[in-house]
Amino acid sequence: MSSEHQPVRDLSDTAARLLGALADHRLLTVEQLRVLCGWRPDVGRYVSRQWISDQLNGLKELGYVRPGRQRVGRGKVWSVTKQGATAAELDDGAADRRIVVLRSSQIHARTQAHTLAVNQVGVTFAHWAHEHPGDACGWTNEVAHKVLEGAALSKGLLRPDAYLRVDCQLQPGQWAFLSAFVELDRDSKTVQQLGEQLRRYVLFKRYSPRGAQAPAWQTFYGQFPTVLVVFDSRQRQRPGEPTEAFVAHTRSHLEERLDALSAFCDADPMLHQALGIDAPEVPAEPELRVRCCLLADIERHGPYEPIFIDPATGERSNLLGLKPSAPSGPEASGLEGWRADEELAS
Repeated sequence: MSSEHQPVRDLSDTAARLLGALADHRLLTVEQLRVLCGWRPDVGRYVSRQWISDQLNGLKELGYVRPGRQRVGRGKVWSVTKQGATAAELDDGAADRRIVVLRSSQIHARTQAHTLAVNQVGVTFAHWAHEHPGDACGWTNEVAHKVLEGAALSKGLLRPDAYLRVDCQLQPGQWAFLSAFVELDRDSKTVQQLGEQLRRYVLFKRYSPRGAQAPAWQTFYGQFPTVLVVFDSRQRQRPGEPTEAFVAHTRSHLEERLDALSAFCDADPMLHQALGIDAPEVPAEPELRVRCCLLADIERHGPYEPIFIDPATGERSNLLGLKPSAPSGPEASGLEGWRADEELAS
């Protein structure tokens, strides 16, 4: 059978998952693909990078995927081809798949690092889901929603970097579900620009098309997703620079941006109201739920730790809004010591 007509079901399980991941997420590194597609739950570990590379090279020979060079570092990035996209569209689970085939100029554009970093957010959540049996994670890149009538596309659309979904099994028979719009900040915008992007989420929450009986967001989501602002750094460690010094400097800079964003939210009337700043001690759920974190903290500690900051209150929680019932440090792990918000964990 020629590769042009070879269906996904004739590929190995790993190769089919790799093709699906690239069809879903546009651009990924070998290590990212290893985390997404190489987990072996029977032995509790990942397959080797070489195994993933071998499977990718097999898909390349079929004409389904192609490699590119990584702008930062020496590794490769992988993307799906038109032929691979056609094969992925015929997969049994591809009904809602929105495939974007990148041109070579797009693969190697300056936006490459941003695309990889957005995907790293999802990959990191997937990694921690593997560590907790029963959990699952998925995300969609660059969803778009209308927020204003009669405005130009550049002003009338909301374009989150990703839409993230996490299923968390707290204990047998007890689940918590999270959906979040991801805004990745790599220090490429001013804090005011980032704050103005948060205003678009308020507009989307309030937007109803002409003649509609309900807000537009209810067509797509059961509950309005949390807005998750993830801070990452474009800086790279210089040759000879001590790792501890680099990490400390980077963290300090990112935390300053987070503090500045909180100050902007406090000063902006729309965000001040929507985030419930200065609300009563026992407020109702705010109109817009925003959480901020560092990508490095998700990677190191995982989403079950109190690494997420509410810019309205400065309060820390884990991703699902679970708050520590007693003081806990970064060395704590899992869900022990947490009490659940009834609405989230019921």
